[in-house]
Amino acid sequence: ELVGEPVEILVPDRIRDKHPDIRRQYTAAPHAISMHDRKGLAAKTKSGDEVPISLSLNPIEIEGGGLLVAAALRDESERLETMRKIEQQKTMLENTIESLTHPFYVIDAKDYTIQLANSAARKLGIEDLGIAKCHQVTHKSDTPCDSENDPCPLVEVMKTKKPVTLEHIHFDAEGNRFFAEVHGYPIFDDEGNVVQMIEYSHDITSRTKLEMRLREAQESAASANKAKSAFLANMSHELRTPMNAIIGYSEMLMEDAEDEGQEDMIPDLKKIHSSGNHLLALINDILDLSKIEAGRMDLYLESFDLKLMLEESLGALEPLVAKNGNVLETDFPDDIGMVRADLTKVRQALFNLVSNAAKFTDRGTIAIAARRDRDDDEDRISIDVTDTGIGIPADKIDRVFEEFGQADESTTREYGGTGLGLPISRKFCRMMDGDITVTSEPGKGSTFTITFPAQVDAMQAAKFAVGAAVAVRGYETSSTATDQNAVLVIDDDPYARDLLSRTLAKEGYSVATAKDGEEGQVMARSQRP
Repeated sequence: ELVGEPVEILVPDRIRDKHPDIRRQYTAAPHAISMHDRKGLAAKTKSGDEVPISLSLNPIEIEGGGLLVAAALRDESERLETMRKIEQQKTMLENTIESLTHPFYVIDAKDYTIQLANSAARKLGIEDLGIAKCHQVTHKSDTPCDSENDPCPLVEVMKTKKPVTLEHIHFDAEGNRFFAEVHGYPIFDDEGNVVQMIEYSHDITSRTKLEMRLREAQESAASANKAKSAFLANMSHELRTPMNAIIGYSEMLMEDAEDEGQEDMIPDLKKIHSSGNHLLALINDILDLSKIEAGRMDLYLESFDLKLMLEESLGALEPLVAKNGNVLETDFPDDIGMVRADLTKVRQALFNLVSNAAKFTDRGTIAIAARRDRDDDEDRISIDVTDTGIGIPADKIDRVFEEFGQADESTTREYGGTGLGLPISRKFCRMMDGDITVTSEPGKGSTFTITFPAQVDAMQAAKFAVGAAVAVRGYETSSTATDQNAVLVIDDDPYARDLLSRTLAKEGYSVATAKDGEEGQVMARSQRP
């Protein structure tokens, strides 16, 4: 449709009056021209619309001195729109990165140079992009921070080809150090090699200091608890001797009163004797508790017939149950078999549960049932003590296992007790890799369940005892780490202790810390790290 038409038909109206001059200039000196991305360079379409173009002109000489011009026009609308969108996205990304309050930078994998950085990163002291190296900026060091206790994020990213998160001590532009949580993300080339790393970090100094203060408070509380345990243990021993004397002399005086016919004195002497026994039981409980916390409570494992032990215990339990007009029911399978455990501690836990059931039940039923179950290739024993007593409110059920705690103060006033029986019984069971659990409904009664392995592992019991002592002394341990993984960190710098502890803990080590040599020696002797 254009053949035979003047070339001006393609020229937009707004610049058509300039075209004759341009034609004359070109005719006078024809030459090859290639014009791209020149603003204002446009052509008119068939519909009359104006579109941006790129243009190239190439003169072609013909015989007889004539001149042709090969002109190529390309509609650049789509390309320029794409470029506009790319530039828009680039600007938006740059603004987003710049708006981040945390340091953000891109590091070259070959030479550690920082290729891109936002304003927060530049505040760390980055001066020349492409020249400054990340370790010079963040660590004020001429060498990368690639060590076992201070791994380099870039090295870890190149090694794993996965994102990493590490904790470091960084420095700001003035040389002030702070704790930083560093995140590194790999950038790959077409062959899957890490060529750059995106790194951003944020200041966790406040959080770290708070954690350190909490840890110091925990250690202080543990020290107070240790002092309490030592005091209770010492006082229990000191009180036991005179209490035994009071009980012994009251028995002798009752015998003398009976022999001499002084019947009127016997009730008072019985009260002294009963009160002495009650106080001695309390002293024994406190001593047991302090031994457990100090890791000095031993298990004496022996094999015994569980059904026979339960039946023998009924002789002592029946008068206790009948005191408040209760009825005792039992369910012991004949084939429950032999077990290996601490007979005394199992019996003590059972007596405590039945004693509590009898105390909180009036003219009801107390049932003792035992069974042997298979669980994870291991036989486990369960002993249920069920009563129809007052029950425990759901919001108070956890308190019954707290030391010196009961469901509420009114229970203590009405029924008495120290609140030590259940915590001690539960710890006895946990020493044997067992437990005591409870289900209850107020007004309908409770069921306490003793569980433990049919064959108690002596090694497991030893680990529990050591763990209890470590917890009381305030040493940090990992429940998943093995004994061979124990590491003791001794340093007077709390920052160094914290950083080493975190690094080692992430690798699966059980970490204890000491702030000086004296404390370190004590812990080394006790923990054998």
